[in-house]
Parts: sequence; C-alpha cells; structure tokens
Amino acid sequence: MKPGFTRFNLSYFASDEEVDYILKALEFIANKGWKFLPLYTYDPATAVWHPRHMLSESHISHFHSLQMITYENGTMEENSPTQQNQITQSTFPQLIRASSSRNPLEQAIAMAHNISKYIYENIDCRNDPPLNIPQEYQDLIWFILPKQVVLKMLHAFEQNQHNNLMSVPFRPKK
Repeated sequence: MKPGFTRFNLSYFASDEEVDYILKALEFIANKGWKFLPLYTYDPATAVWHPRHMLSESHISHFHSLQMITYENGTMEENSPTQQNQITQSTFPQLIRASSSRNPLEQAIAMAHNISKYIYENIDCRNDPPLNIPQEYQDLIWFILPKQVVLKMLHAFEQNQHNNLMSVPFRPKK
C-alpha cells in the first residue's frame, strides 16, 4: 500500500472558459467530493471500489475499455457506446437524475445538495466489507472511508442538519 498523489495539468491551448470550468469542477470535488463516497463500496476479492448500485461482477462491463475498440470500418471506433450509456443511466440512482441541467457540474452540485436525504433513505453500510489492511499499514490510511461518511451523514440528517452539512468531515494527517 502506498499513499498517492495527483498531478494536474492544463493545456496551453485551452480557452479561458474551459479553464474556468475545470477549476470550478476541481474546487467542487475538493470541497464536496467526500459526499459521494457512500455511493461506492469495496470488493475485497478484486480490491476495486465500484458504484454501490452495480453488482460487483458486472460493474466492469459498464465502463469503457480497450476491448470495446474496433477497426472494422478502417478507423478506430468504439463498439456500442450508446448501449453502454443506456445501461449505465438506467441503473444509476435517481439522485443523479434530479437535475434537469445537461451541465455535469450543475448536476453534481444538485446531487451534493440532495445527497444526505438519499443516503438516509437508501444506503445501508452495515454489511460493507472491511478493507483488510494489515495493522502495520493502518497509519498510512489518510483518507476517510465511505462507511464513516455514511455515519456522519446519517447523524447530521437525523439532527435535521442535512442542509448545513458543509464542512469536510476529516482532516488529512500531516
């Protein structure tokens, strides 16, 4: 197990509008991304985090992979991207479709605003599998787990604070 990092680059050719959108999205993820953790669960057999609403065995088939590429028409094309999108959209929680906007950032903002209620009504983390990280590596876990977020959200929702759940529920270790 090793702690990770993220490198971020912007294209020199990106327009001011694109850069502003990307920076707003990054700021949103930095401040509100933790609220989406309960939508995922861990599969100890594959060591993969996957969307909670998809079965562990089938979640890989919902994502794009190199196996979906074909060169049959002389150019690189993706096999049935429309079908893949329809499958994903039909199985995604109703929370996702709460916004009428076609702008992904606006959709995410609407989701973050309503997510406490969704978690309260739909997520049961009691049977989530443990991470099975050896004790000697426990100190390397610098991130919050979905189960911890669920418990915080449930507590806040029961206290009728779901609209005031603004602060990040963790502090990274130094």
